[in-house]
Amino acid sequence: MRHFFILVIFINSFYIICQTVNSGFSWLSTSPTTTVTSPSFNSGSCSNIQYTISSSETFRGVFNGSPYNNNSLIFPSNINITPLFVDMTITFNQPISNLKIRFIDLDENVNGFTQPEESVSQINPAPSSVNLLGGNINPIFLNNGIVTPFDNNPNNNNNDASGWVNWSGNLSSVSFRYNRPGALYALIIDSIYFDCPTNCLVNANAGPDVSICTNQSTTLNANNSNGNQFIWSNGSTASSINVSTPGTYWVSVSNGTCSDIDTVIVSLQNYQPNVLNNSLTICSNNTLSINASNSNVNSYLWNTGQTTSSINVNNPGTYWVQVSNGSCFYNDTVIVSAQTYEPDALENLLVICPNSLFTLDASSTISTTYLWNTGETTSSINANNIGTYWVQVSNGNCSFRDSILVSNQIVNFTPLPTLDYLCDNSTLTINAFDNSTVTYLWNTSESTSNISVNQPGNYWVERTDANGCSLKEFITILEIINQNTESSFVKCKGESVLLTSSQNNNSNYLWNNGTTIGSLVVNESGIYTVTTTNSCGVSLDRFTVLFNDCDCGVYIPNSFTPDEDEFNQVFSIKTDCSFYDFHLEIYNRWGEIIFESFDPNEYWDGNYGAKKVQDGIYTYKVSYINNLNPERINLTGHISLIK
Repeated sequence: MRHFFILVIFINSFYIICQTVNSGFSWLSTSPTTTVTSPSFNSGSCSNIQYTISSSETFRGVFNGSPYNNNSLIFPSNINITPLFVDMTITFNQPISNLKIRFIDLDENVNGFTQPEESVSQINPAPSSVNLLGGNINPIFLNNGIVTPFDNNPNNNNNDASGWVNWSGNLSSVSFRYNRPGALYALIIDSIYFDCPTNCLVNANAGPDVSICTNQSTTLNANNSNGNQFIWSNGSTASSINVSTPGTYWVSVSNGTCSDIDTVIVSLQNYQPNVLNNSLTICSNNTLSINASNSNVNSYLWNTGQTTSSINVNNPGTYWVQVSNGSCFYNDTVIVSAQTYEPDALENLLVICPNSLFTLDASSTISTTYLWNTGETTSSINANNIGTYWVQVSNGNCSFRDSILVSNQIVNFTPLPTLDYLCDNSTLTINAFDNSTVTYLWNTSESTSNISVNQPGNYWVERTDANGCSLKEFITILEIINQNTESSFVKCKGESVLLTSSQNNNSNYLWNNGTTIGSLVVNESGIYTVTTTNSCGVSLDRFTVLFNDCDCGVYIPNSFTPDEDEFNQVFSIKTDCSFYDFHLEIYNRWGEIIFESFDPNEYWDGNYGAKKVQDGIYTYKVSYINNLNPERINLTGHISLIK
C-alpha cells in the first residue's frame, strides 16, 4: 500500500501544515509588481482536500511562493480603480471544520495620497469569532456580518493591522466582500487553517504487494478500507478484483465525501521447473522409471496417485505430475509410447541326440548385444548339456529375453551288460542286437550286431538309430579259470589271516565251516577249504594256517669298554631265536658308517680302519627277521663307547 504526502512545518503557527495548495489567489491590486507567499494551508489529517478562490474581478499578481515583504510594495500612479468592492468565495472540495483565515491590511501612502482602510463584510456563514491583532484598530462590528479589524490610520505605513476570522462546525465554502472606499486596496489573505472532520477520514488499503505464480491469479481486496465506494485502475467498482497479470494496480476508496488511493504491485513468480521429458519409450514387458526430481520441488503428485519423486510404469500412456515449491504449482506431462522389440531369437524346443554337441544361434539384424545364461556374450554358443537356455538380446534401448528347451532324443537301445565272463580256453559271444538300431560299430572294427571273443578285456560298441543318434556302450570281459589251489600261512599268535577264493567272478562259495562268501578271516591254526561254483565249473581252494609263538627275546647293550681287559670288550646283539636277513649299521656323530655287518654272530670291537675310535656316543640301526615271525623288525638306538 502506498500513500503520497507533502509535509511542511510552519514554525509560527500552532498547527502542523500538512499540505500547501496554490489555487490562484491574487493581490487585489491594479498592477502589483511584488508577489507574496501563497496562503499557509493546514489540512489536519485530511490528505486530499483542495480549495479554489473565485472573485467578481479578474485578479492580477498570483501568489507563487515568493517571500512576503511589506516594505517592498510599489503601487502605480493611477489609483482610480473600480469597483469599490470585490466579492470572493473560497470553496473546498470536501467538508472541513474549524476554519481560520488571517487577513492583513497594509497601510498605503501612494504618490502623496492617503487611502481609506479596507474592511471585510457580508461574511457567509457568519464567523463564530474575530480576533484582531496589532495597529490602530477600530471597534469590532459583527452586526450584519461586518468586520472592521483594520488600522484606521492610513498614514501608518509601518503599523499594518491584521486579524483572524474564525468559523466552527463543518464548512464546504465561505464568501465575503472586500470593501475598498479608496482608489486601491491592499488587503491580503495571509493564512488559511482548518481541521478535517471525523466523518471525512478515509484510508484506502488494497493489501500488501503480492507475487503470483505462472497461470495463476490472486485477489486484491480493499475491504479493509474505511470507505464504501471503490474504483480500481481496471475500472471495476467492486471491493475486490481478481488479477492474473503482473503489474501495478490502484484503488480509490471513498465514503461519499472523502477519498484515498492505495497502490499494489503484483509481480510474477517464475516457477516452471523442467521435471519431465516430452516423451519416453517403454519396451514390451519392461518397466520404465519416470523421474521428476528437481532441487526446487518439495512435493509431487502423479496422476497415478503416487507422491514420490519418481514412479515405475509398465504400460504406455500419458502421465503427468504436479510439483510444488510450497506456494506455486506446476504441471508437466510425458507421453510414454510402446516400442515393440521381440526378435525371433531362439526356437522353443531343440531335441538332440544324447551327449551331442549343439549350437544355439540368436543372431539378429536388429540386435546389438547378447547375454546368455552361461555368461557368454556372443550371438551364438556351443553346448552339450540338455536343459533350458536363455539369451537376452538388446538394440540399445530395448531388451528382449528368449529361451529354448534342449532335450535328448529318446534312444531305446537295449542296454548291454557292463561285465561278462569268459571260461578258460573258450569263446564268448557279445550280442548287441536291438530293433531300433540301424548300424553297429565295434572297437574290433566289426559292424555286425554281435561279435565272438576269446580274450578277456574291455570292448565297446556304438549303435546308431534311425534318427542318427548314436550311443557308445562298454563291456568288460573277465576270464574264469577254474582250478584247485593250495596255500599255507604262518603267523604269530594274536594275529589273523584273510583267506580269499581264487575264483572271485560271478561264483557261489561254500567254506568247510559253512560260510558262503568269497573271503574268510581266521585267527586259529588249521586247514580251511572253499568250494567255488560258476558257469565254467567247480574248483576247490585249500589253505593251511599255522599260528606260532613269536615272543622272541633280543638283547642289545647300551655301552661297552674296549680297554683290553677281560670284561665287556665288544658290542654284539644276541637273541633267543634265530636271525634271518640280518643287517647292522653303526654311525659316528657326523652320520658316517663306521661299522656294518650282515652276520648276526659278528661284533664291533671299537675300531674303525684299524684304529680305535674316540670315546663317545654312537648310533646303531639293526634290521632282521626271526624264525617265529615272518615280518621284518627295524630297531634304532645309541651305544656309549668308554675306555
